[in-house]
Amino acid sequence: MMKKIYTHLLLIMASPALAFAQENGNVSGIIKANNLPEFVDNISSVINSAFTLLIALCILAILIGLFQSMTNVASPDEQKKARRVMLWGFLGVFVLISLIGILNLMKNTIVF
Repeated sequence: MMKKIYTHLLLIMASPALAFAQENGNVSGIIKANNLPEFVDNISSVINSAFTLLIALCILAILIGLFQSMTNVASPDEQKKARRVMLWGFLGVFVLISLIGILNLMKNTIVF
C-alpha cells in the first residue's frame, strides 16, 4: 500500500518536469542552434531541467525517510533504514548542487 502511495506521489511530482510543462528557457522537443554559444545554452537548459528533477527526487527521498522515521519509532532497524534513506537524499542534493556550481563555473570561464 505504501509503495503504491510513493509511486503515485512521484508521478504527480515528476509529471510537469517530464512533460516540459514548466517554463525553463529554450527547452523544446528539438534543440535548434545556429552557433556554438546558442548550442551550449540549449544543452545547459536541458541539463538544468534534469538537475531540477533529480534534486526534487532527492528531496522526496529525504521526506520519505523522515516519514518512515516518524512512523517506525519502536523499531531500531527501521530507524536505521530511514536514516540511511535521508542520508542518501542529503548526499544527492549536495552532489547535485556541487555539480551545478562546477558546470556553471566551467560555462562562464570558457569564452566563445
